[in-house]
Amino acid sequence: MALTSPRVRSSLAGEVRSVAAGLRELVAGLEPREVPLAVAAEVLAAFVEVERVAASGRLLVTARAAEAGEWERARAGSPVEWLAALLGTSTGRAKAELVTSEQLGSLEATAGAVRAGLLSAEQAGVVADAASVNPGAESDLVAHAQRESLTRTKAEAERRKAEARSEDEVAARDARVRRERRVRCWYANGAGHLEAVGPVAAIKDMEAWINQQVDGRLRRKTAPTDREPAAALRFDALMGAADTAGAGPGESAGRRSKKTPVRRLTLVKVDLAALVRGHTWPGELCEIGGLPVSVAELRRTLGDSMLHLVLTNGDAVVDVVNLGRKPTVAQMLAKLFADSCCSVEGCDRAVRLEFDHRDDWVRTLTTRLASLDLVCDHHHRLKTFEGWALVAGSGRRAMVPPTDPRHPEYGKKQATAPPLVPVRRPEAVESAAPTRPRSATPAAAASSARLAELTERLDRIKAQDAAHRARRAGQRELFDSS
Repeated sequence: MALTSPRVRSSLAGEVRSVAAGLRELVAGLEPREVPLAVAAEVLAAFVEVERVAASGRLLVTARAAEAGEWERARAGSPVEWLAALLGTSTGRAKAELVTSEQLGSLEATAGAVRAGLLSAEQAGVVADAASVNPGAESDLVAHAQRESLTRTKAEAERRKAEARSEDEVAARDARVRRERRVRCWYANGAGHLEAVGPVAAIKDMEAWINQQVDGRLRRKTAPTDREPAAALRFDALMGAADTAGAGPGESAGRRSKKTPVRRLTLVKVDLAALVRGHTWPGELCEIGGLPVSVAELRRTLGDSMLHLVLTNGDAVVDVVNLGRKPTVAQMLAKLFADSCCSVEGCDRAVRLEFDHRDDWVRTLTTRLASLDLVCDHHHRLKTFEGWALVAGSGRRAMVPPTDPRHPEYGKKQATAPPLVPVRRPEAVESAAPTRPRSATPAAAASSARLAELTERLDRIKAQDAAHRARRAGQRELFDSS
C-alpha cells in the first residue's frame, strides 16, 4: 500500500507530518560520501534516535487506529492485513506490533519507557509479552532490556514468564509442543530451507549430535585453508545422517557399527525438591539448556539420556576450590550453570568460551569458582594483550580499556606508573653501534639480558597462542567432558 497524504483532520497528525516534512527535506539532500568520517557515527546515532522516537509513537497509537475500524473502510481482510500493507511488512510482524500496542495499555512502566525512547519496538514487544504474564517482573524486564542485548532480554523474559506459570500450564504447553511437532521445507532464491519444531530435549539431542560430527571434521582438517564455516559443516553432518538412514540395510548397519557412541553434555537446572515432588513451586527452577520445561518433561528426558545434573537450592551453587590452574569439571559445570554465555555485558557469544581467572593464577595459585569469569575468545584477547578488564563486581558486567576510570587498575597505574624504558630486541642491541666506548656494569648487563629474555618469552607466548587459536577455530565444545 502506497503511503498517501490525505487531508489532515487532526492537529496532532499535522504536527507529526510537519516534523516528517522537515526530516524528509534533510534526507533528500543527504550525500553519505560528504559526511566526514569523524562525525559519521554521531550522525548515524542521531538518525537512530529519530527512528526510535517515531517507532515509539507508532507503537503507542497502533491499537487505537485498529480500533477505529479504518481497516474495514479500506476493505482489508483484517486489522493485521491492513496494518501490514500500511507498514510494508509481513503479517506476522504486523500482528506482533498490534498485540504489543494492545498490551501497552495496561503496562505503565513499559509504556513510559517506550514514550521516552528507551526501548525499541522489538524490545517493547518482548517486555510487554512477558509482563502480561508476570506483571511483577515488568520493572525488572524494562531495566534489563536497556542494559542487555535483545537475545538476552528474550531469554530473561522466557524465564520470568515461566515463574508465573503453574506446573499444569507448563505441562500442557509441553504436551502441545510435542503434539504439534513438525518439519517444514520450502524453496526460495535457489536455496532449500528446512525448519524443525518440536520438544526442547529432542532438538537439543539432535543439536549435540550434529556438533559432535562437526568437531570431529574440524579436528581432521588441520590446515586453515581446508576448513569451512561451522554452519556449512553442520549442514553436511545433517545430510550425511540422511544418507546413512536412506542406505540399504547391510550398508547402513556397516556404517553405523564404525561410529563411536554419541556423547553429549546437557546442562539441566532443577531444584532437587521439585524433581522428587514432581512439580515446581513459585521460585523453583526446572530448565533444559536454559529453556523452562515441566518436571514431567524433564523426567521423561532423564529416562533415556545421559545428563550431567547441576542440582541447586534456588540460585546458589556450592563453591569449590582447587590448587591447579585449570578449573575442575565441577567448577566448569557450576560456572556454565550460572553463566551460559560471555560474561561481558552486551555480548551473546555462547561458543568458544574460555574460563578466565579474575586474579592472575600466578599470584593466587588457587582456582576458585567465585574468581572465574566466562569470556569469549575476543574479549579474552582484549584482556590478555590490550589490558582491558571487567569492571568490579560479579556476573555480567562491562569490559573497559585501561584508560577508563572504571578499570580495576586505573588508580593504581596512574599513581605508581614507572617511567617508560625503551626495550630493544637483542639483535637490535647487537647491530647498534655505540656512540662512545664504555664498559658495561654487571647490573646493566643483567638487566639487558633479563629484558631480552622477557621479550623472547612474550614472542613465544604470542606464537603459541596464535597456533592454539588456529587449531581451535570453529570448534564449539567448551571443554573436554570425556
